[in-house]
Amino acid sequence: MIYQFIPNAPVRVMERLIRSMAPGSIAILDLEDGYLDVRDPAKTSERRESGRRQLLELCARSRGRTNGRPVAMRINAAGTDDFVRDLPVVREVADTFGLAAIMLPKVGSGEEYRDALAAIEEWRLAHAGLIPIVETKEGLGRLDEIAAAAVTAGATTLFYGHYDYCLDAGCWPFSHPADNAYWELVERVVKGATGAGLRYVHPPEVSLRDEVLLGRMISRLRRLCGNRFDLASAGMSQTPILLRLTEDCSSCAATPEAVVSCSPLGPEEKRRLAEETCTLFEENNRQEHSFSADARTGRFISPHEYLAAVRYLGSLQRA
Repeated sequence: MIYQFIPNAPVRVMERLIRSMAPGSIAILDLEDGYLDVRDPAKTSERRESGRRQLLELCARSRGRTNGRPVAMRINAAGTDDFVRDLPVVREVADTFGLAAIMLPKVGSGEEYRDALAAIEEWRLAHAGLIPIVETKEGLGRLDEIAAAAVTAGATTLFYGHYDYCLDAGCWPFSHPADNAYWELVERVVKGATGAGLRYVHPPEVSLRDEVLLGRMISRLRRLCGNRFDLASAGMSQTPILLRLTEDCSSCAATPEAVVSCSPLGPEEKRRLAEETCTLFEENNRQEHSFSADARTGRFISPHEYLAAVRYLGSLQRA
């Protein structure tokens, strides 16, 4: 299964994207990271409120006109005001499209997961499972109890949030699938998920069109998980590539895994990479999107990577 986040867009566009999702993929309506305002964080809650109104409009427009395939939703972290405000929208989405899953970000403990599930169940929502997203240092430290809580609740899947984790851990630069450091984290989450009997969902890869890299990534995941994994897509252009590569098992298996232990970047290389990341993000970011994509290089830049680059450059100025 390929999980495809539907970007913040006019309602008519969002409706068309949802209805045109290819078999083997599932649309995710996102009320969390999709509405981050990285330039002015104080406006993030305001943007999320606008997103809720937009999804309610989408439900009103789509009622009776859906393609019969349920969607997933990523809501905000448990214990936040945004989480509480999300739940009425989740109910409307469930009634309109049907809910394949609800994704709960930044889960830090089994207790936090259970509390969120209890709050969701008070709304009597019909959904196929509450997926914990493990994406903080705290969450990785309590991975086994989170996985156990999810299994007890009847969930079948656990999602790894690599970019949130790197931001929370203060990493710069972020590791990527050509690095052993990247796979050390992935293997830790895979072991916790599959050891508990859950499917593992792999985070988006920022290289949108690099089929060699994507094929190697899928090959490595098959070795780690067998067939007990799904993928998240970084963009509409990447989704059909991932679908084709996952279906063509023979080509993935034949693709060598070029994973190396990369030498740490020096201070000047780190600074140059941070400046390049900020420039590419700012030049290609649309006002309505929290992310950026460079069409020339095919590079997706998450808001987390941009924020980490900004923080790194800020630390140099303060030094």
